[in-house]
Amino acid sequence: MKTSAPTFSPSHSPCGVPPYPHRFGAAVKVWVTIQINVEAKNKVMGSKLQKQLLLTHVVLAMLLSF
Repeated sequence: MKTSAPTFSPSHSPCGVPPYPHRFGAAVKVWVTIQINVEAKNKVMGSKLQKQLLLTHVVLAMLLSF
């Protein structure tokens, strides 16, 4: 008798997506949001500052994906 669905099963997920890449998917969403923000601020900030912020966001995205 099954008491609960296995957590590794792709077919049993509240969001309709496989549970295992959940944190990776969240990191991708964060990355997309960051890219939109960088593109929006591209005309405002200097290229050097933008590259420093982009590098920081890349590191944060990598940390979030693990």
